[in-house]
Amino acid sequence: MTNFPQNNHPPFKRRRNLPYKSEDQWYLKKETSSPTPDGQEVFGRYVASKLRQMDKSSQMLSERLISEVLFRGQMGLLTRNTCLGEDDPPPTVKVEE
Repeated sequence: MTNFPQNNHPPFKRRRNLPYKSEDQWYLKKETSSPTPDGQEVFGRYVASKLRQMDKSSQMLSERLISEVLFRGQMGLLTRNTCLGEDDPPPTVKVEE
């Protein structure tokens, strides 16, 4: 059994003295110390910014088309001649087992 002082609770931890005075300064320090974003991160932020300027219907359609392009790229089906159109059938994909 641990011997606690008469107030019957464990001692409180001491608060550390931090080099910044407020939570805002802590957040700014954290943000400035994060690594520099790469090209994909910057492009992702650009796309997000453009999507925020659209109405909900346009956002959903844009996200669907972007997802289709990314899917075709991951499957190796994306070329300079790739076009997305209303009459385009879904791409034929060979699944390797």
